[in-house]
Amino acid sequence: MKTAAAQLVEGEGEAEVLTKVKVKTKKDVEQAAESLLQQGCKSVIITLGGDGAVYSSAEGHTHIAAEKVAPVDTTGAGDAFVGALAYYLAYHSHLVMGEMLQRSCQVATASVLTPGTQTSYPTRDQLPSHLFS
Repeated sequence: MKTAAAQLVEGEGEAEVLTKVKVKTKKDVEQAAESLLQQGCKSVIITLGGDGAVYSSAEGHTHIAAEKVAPVDTTGAGDAFVGALAYYLAYHSHLVMGEMLQRSCQVATASVLTPGTQTSYPTRDQLPSHLFS
């Protein structure tokens, strides 16, 4: 399944399970991503919670920082990130991957400011308009 993925997106915990690399530092994240690339993934995105995400491909590794906030409830933030990324891949494919990831981080960040899971996902009206241009 990993080898068929155009983009494999996973959190730190899933990366550790799939690669057996303890993900504690930036170097660890890159090592885990390299392992997944060597297993046949075209590109790998490892989400890092409040630290953003790392995008890895044959061209190298890029860290996308997340805005620092005081989270209320982080449940569902990863799902918000992946949902936003799917939206950008489907409807804004003209954007470079780094921009898609930055915007996805912004959506995920907005989701941690409200308690709950489904109820914490921001609507389009609750997000800055620049995320949709």
